[in-house]
Formats: sequence, structure tokens, C-alpha cells
Amino acid sequence: MNATEKYPQAIFETNDNWGDDNWFANEETMSDVIENNLKHLGEDWENISIDDCAEWAFVEETENGAVYELRHTRNDVKIILKAASEIGFYDLIRRL
Repeated sequence: MNATEKYPQAIFETNDNWGDDNWFANEETMSDVIENNLKHLGEDWENISIDDCAEWAFVEETENGAVYELRHTRNDVKIILKAASEIGFYDLIRRL
């Protein structure tokens, strides 16, 4: 499996207002999470969308995971993520 199959070009991080823990997921999985929240969590979730998530761009694969950088910012903010499951979730290894 090459890096682009294991690590997508973009990863989405849940908005800080969505709970105590931030999740990292590929676009398809994050869209499913949002759709599920819209169906089951009531009116407070009516206006959420993937646009509310931070978008991270793939930089490179490392032996520990993959480096992503925050899109749409001038800051040089990077993180290392590791695939956490086969269904598109990723664990934060560390912020760089």
C-alpha cells in the first residue's frame, strides 16, 4: 500500500466546539460523522458542515505515520497522524 492509499491528501479535524476531544478523519468518514450528528443530536447541530473542520494537507509519510500541515493559514503548523482504523480515523501522534 503506497502513502496516498494509506494517508489521504486531506484530513479533517473536528471543530473545538463539537466536544472535549478532537477527531481526525478522512473526508468520507468525517462527512458520515457530521451526517450522524445531524440526524441524532438535535437542533444544536443543524448548521454544522465539513467547512467547520480544520483541513490538514498531506506532506509526507514517516516511519511513525504521516506529516500533515494546516491548510488555509500562513502559520507553519504541522502534525503527525497515524492511521487508527480501516474506516478512516487517524490518531494524533504529536504536533510539530
